[in-house]
Amino acid sequence: MENYRRYFSRVTSSHCLVMDMDDTLCHYDEIKRLRRCHTFLPRERELNIALAAQKHGYDIVVATARSHWFRLATQKWLSKHRIVPAAIYMRNAGCSRETPASAIKQEMLSDILSSWQVEAFYDDSLFNIRAAQQIGVNAIHVPGNEEFWNTHGDS
Repeated sequence: MENYRRYFSRVTSSHCLVMDMDDTLCHYDEIKRLRRCHTFLPRERELNIALAAQKHGYDIVVATARSHWFRLATQKWLSKHRIVPAAIYMRNAGCSRETPASAIKQEMLSDILSSWQVEAFYDDSLFNIRAAQQIGVNAIHVPGNEEFWNTHGDS
């Protein structure tokens, strides 16, 4: 069984930006948790990068460690903020939590590379950034969540 699921891949461009969700496109809210993730506030800088790329013809691909159980709420958030993703990659519910998040993101990125030229991958985890760089992806770290990753490691 794969560690991730891909939803509605519609390749309209040969180039894409890959964006993480929590603490990249949006601020993760510890109180609301993922049950209310459609209400999370956007990270304006990263949202504007995605919107500008989309406007200039790039496909936007979302690669998140969220379980696929949160797909509809994730789509609702993206729609509310005018992001029209070409594809959404999400952690498979059957995926072992023992599998490092960076390994799953690397699997997602490898699949994405089979359909697109990835111009950049944005993520808040340095573990995920290193995993992307290992397979030749231009990875951009979104700062601000280092305390979480230092405490929880590559989870």
